[in-house]
Amino acid sequence: MRFSCLEALRQACYHVRMEQKINKHKRAGAWTLVCVLALAVLLSLLVWRVPFGYDWTDEAYYSAITYRLLQGDRLLVDTWEVHQFSALLSAPVLGAYLALNGGSADGCILFMRYFYVSFQFLVSVYAFFVFRKRSGNLAAFFAAAMLLGYTHYAINSFYYDSMALLFSVLSVLLVFEFFERGSGGFWRPAAGGAAYAASILAFPYFVLSLPVYIAYWWIRIRKGGPGRRNGRGALWFLGGAA
Repeated sequence: MRFSCLEALRQACYHVRMEQKINKHKRAGAWTLVCVLALAVLLSLLVWRVPFGYDWTDEAYYSAITYRLLQGDRLLVDTWEVHQFSALLSAPVLGAYLALNGGSADGCILFMRYFYVSFQFLVSVYAFFVFRKRSGNLAAFFAAAMLLGYTHYAINSFYYDSMALLFSVLSVLLVFEFFERGSGGFWRPAAGGAAYAASILAFPYFVLSLPVYIAYWWIRIRKGGPGRRNGRGALWFLGGAA
């Protein structure tokens, strides 16, 4: 009789703990949805803002570099701009717009703004889900919202400065998630390496950050990891960058 009572008490405690855990997950899921919807609201405000304002400095120049490449200009031969390699990243975007617009460049600057805001939103949402695993919904939301709300020089366009920022952040997020997961997922450092290479293509001076990346990977390799996973991840990162 005493044994039966103890067993019943253990079962009751177990069910209470499971119910608490389920309720906790439900609350966390609800807050996650709220945070994503808040980011979507911020995106809608940025999309609403896109048609307004005009940059009197370089915005037309950003699209001109890409347009010249699509028209047949040769890199390092017909153009001497420092940021000419950024056109390699934006050429598929602008090329798709020209194809859909009958070859006309009318409206291309607005299109590049819309594309940039959309891409920035995707990176921000990914940042939210990466950071929430360690820091919780609230901290992850503020980090993602700041990333979504910030644009260099307040120019919402897909150009070398914004490319370097987003691709470098994406690279760090992919590598960070690779270490957070603890097993498999070698496509993440490979994609992170490709994103890092893209940030250098967009803004060549960003290659000065290479020692920081090397030092970080060296520290992680020294720490080891299951099955020398960190060292293999570094090789995948290098392969993606190449």
